[in-house]
Amino acid sequence: MNWKLKSVKIWEQSAMRCEWKIYTLNQTCTNIYSGGTPSTKQSLFWNGDVNWLSSSETSKHFIYDTKKKITSEGVKFSATKKAQQGSIIVASAGQGYTRGQVSYLMIDTYVSQSVLVLVPKQKIILPLYLYYNLTNRYQELRQLSDGTSTRGGLSGWIMKRMEIRLPSITIQQKIVEILYDIDKRIELNRQINANLEQQAQAIFKEMFIENISKDVKKGILQDIAEITMGQSPDGSTYNKKQVGMRFFQGRAEFGHRFPRERLYTSDPKRVAKKNDILMSVRAPVGDINIAVHDCCIGRGLASIRSKYTYHSFLFYAMLALRQYLDRFNSEGTVFGAINKEALNTLPVDIPSEEKIKNFEQIVSPMDACILNNYKELCYLENIRNTLLPKLMSGETK
Repeated sequence: MNWKLKSVKIWEQSAMRCEWKIYTLNQTCTNIYSGGTPSTKQSLFWNGDVNWLSSSETSKHFIYDTKKKITSEGVKFSATKKAQQGSIIVASAGQGYTRGQVSYLMIDTYVSQSVLVLVPKQKIILPLYLYYNLTNRYQELRQLSDGTSTRGGLSGWIMKRMEIRLPSITIQQKIVEILYDIDKRIELNRQINANLEQQAQAIFKEMFIENISKDVKKGILQDIAEITMGQSPDGSTYNKKQVGMRFFQGRAEFGHRFPRERLYTSDPKRVAKKNDILMSVRAPVGDINIAVHDCCIGRGLASIRSKYTYHSFLFYAMLALRQYLDRFNSEGTVFGAINKEALNTLPVDIPSEEKIKNFEQIVSPMDACILNNYKELCYLENIRNTLLPKLMSGETK
């Protein structure tokens, strides 16, 4: 589809048929509110079947599920509030790049105090149009703060006074159709990748966990992998102009499987190679991504490189170690961490080379498909991100 041509036609119609009007978000929303968090000291409140969303999940554009679940008691005895499908979520607080992220709810969920829920008046503004408009204003949202904390934060008071420029509902609908058509293709690729990864994990579990063969050797991670701990370059070398090498500081840049490019550095110190596993070594310890390109890694990461180019086996073996690594997040320190020695000596089961090769023959093509889908996904995101500011501002070129 020629999205650019379609967007030009929309704006020709918009210029002729309607005027843009300026509103505040308070005028366009029936409600703007936040929620709360059940006490983490009460196990009775957690691991139920009720969706609960915090700002840590707002890196996802569309929310189809929540990682954390609470119980009906957690709802009853806390300040959490319910947000309905079609509401817009804005991260009002959070570490790294979190604050200012915007998500669209595809489900009903309860929410924490770290997000704001916006309920649009649909006679004035379409929910998806509001979502796209705020997504386009990420930097603006990050600069807004109520000044009540050292890290800053967005409040309902601030959001209600934000201005928004709107065309007619008819034009809004046409804009949404363009952008959401792209996003649906992006989400389809994500779902395909999620299914492929689930299949690969199931194969790993069947071959190496549920059916342990007699030839398995007890070893440690350094037997099958080389570890490089990250080191952050001088901040003056950071840039967004793609000068130098891609740079990942820590978990904040992690996507579901591959990291999101945000920064480059002209003076890389420690380098991870393409296909290396990138692991978070500071709280939360154990989250992993895969390097798509050679990249510089900061002190929040380590690279884990297969000594025998068995990239798929090593990746799923590290996923299987996630529960073991969680202990480094709760060993009497405020912020969990793991050093190189502890990484090198992580216990691993080492199957026969023949069995690893069999696994690679089955799973490597699946992982290659996941990577290709991811690259197409990135291409589609670039198209959407190019069109988004133009469609939101009224440009026709």
